Amino acid sequence: MRKSNAYAEGEIPERSVKVWSHIAVVLLVAILASESNASENTDRIELENANESVNYVSTEDFDTEVLSSELPVLVVFTAEWCGPCKILDPVIESLLPELSERARVFKVDTDESPEISSRYEVSRLPTIIFFL
Repeated sequence: MRKSNAYAEGEIPERSVKVWSHIAVVLLVAILASESNASENTDRIELENANESVNYVSTEDFDTEVLSSELPVLVVFTAEWCGPCKILDPVIESLLPELSERARVFKVDTDESPEISSRYEVSRLPTIIFFL
């Protein structure tokens, strides 16, 4: 039996693309890196952001922070109890220096903000959605 889709054909939000593997995130970084020119400033930026962590976004500020963003936004749907999410955390955090000026990165705790998870039909964790 086919799963019912909450959106009629053509109604899925244009700003979102589901990414089912963190390999796609690595490819994204490679593409963004190839578009930029290597310079001395790159090393400085990486060092400044080395200890930066991913901020959480909630139901209250999701539309403002993600949907209204001028930059593309990478959103990681996660939960405190999710083992694979904890494995993915260092990978996502390692992307911050590379993405700092090209995209924003947020996490959504699915236990704290179930409305967002339902809106984007998140059924497995971790799920990564890239909003363009």
